Parts: sequence; C-alpha cells; structure tokens
Amino acid sequence: MRRLGRARFVIRQFIVIKIGYVWQNFTIQPKLMAQHLRFLTVLLVLSGLWLAGCGSSDKDDIPAPNTTLTERTAFLTQATWIQTGSTTTDIKDGVPTRYNLFPYAPLCLRDNTMMFHPDKTYDSDEGQTRCDSTASQTINTGTWAFKPDGSELIITSKQGNVAHWKVVKFTATQHVLTRTAPVPSLGITRIDTVSYRAL
Repeated sequence: MRRLGRARFVIRQFIVIKIGYVWQNFTIQPKLMAQHLRFLTVLLVLSGLWLAGCGSSDKDDIPAPNTTLTERTAFLTQATWIQTGSTTTDIKDGVPTRYNLFPYAPLCLRDNTMMFHPDKTYDSDEGQTRCDSTASQTINTGTWAFKPDGSELIITSKQGNVAHWKVVKFTATQHVLTRTAPVPSLGITRIDTVSYRAL
C-alpha cells in the first residue's frame, strides 16, 4: 500500500509539472498543447483525478450573447486580463468527462496576464511571479481579431500558431472562450474552455 501511495504521489507531482508546461503554451502553441493534453489524460486516469463533467451553477457563467462586436472590442482592449479557469471536456460515445486543470497550475502561472491592444496586437506577461527568474517578462506576442459577427476570437502568435476561440461570454469584466476539436488517436472530441477576468 505504501508503494502504491508513493506511486500516486509521484504521478500527481508529474501532472503538476506537465500542466505548468501546457499552461504556458495554452494560447500560443495549440498543436503542442494538444499533444501534451493527450498524455495528460492518461496520467489523470492513473492518478485517480478523473472528474465527471458537470455545469457550473454560478450566475456569472450565463452567456451574454447580445454584446455587439464594437462592445466586445472595447471590453477586450480596455483591460488587462488574468486567467481564472481552464477545463478540458472529453466526449467519447456521447459521454462527457471533464478535467479541471486550473487548480493544478503552479501559482507562478496563475498570475500571468494578457493585454489586447487597439492596433490588433497582444502580449502575454509573466506577472509578478516568474517560474524561471531568468525568463523574459514578456511570454509571447502576436495579433488578434474577432470574426465579423464577433462569435470567435482568433489569436495568432508570433510563431504563426492560430487559435480559434468561440465566445461563450464577453463582458467588461469577464470573458469565457471555448474551442472544440476531434482527437482521432483517442477516439474522442475535446472541448477546451478558458475564462479570464479583468484586473
């Protein structure tokens, strides 16, 4: 039993490290993120961190579909944003399974911020606490754009990685974004959801 407990502890510690790496690449390297999340899924099952999918009852999660493109652009560019949540939902044979990644992200990643500028550029910042004291304060830069109808936020990193995020909620103080993609190697459909609040 002690060996089993030790093994679970080691797996959990490895997951924390793995999520930290995924977290840093969440918006800037989506292809790389998907590869690591596939491996992370196996580790979550092994360590007993399997979480059943369930919706939030918080009133703040109610979508606000009536905001216009002009309003969303103003909301996005008038604040500095910090991530407050990150979940992955895997759907297999119609059955959803939800993984809450945010609680396992290191604190040095939770204070990272993003700024979206009126000239359609963005930059992500290390925040007050760095995971690596020698790292640059600026994590990454790139460009952003909304689809003409405002339904998607498209983020393109300087490396050329493009992420299409569907708008679930967009207000002056909070936005929630999601994207859906098949993962053929696992026979699932994956839904990533991230949330941010204005500082």
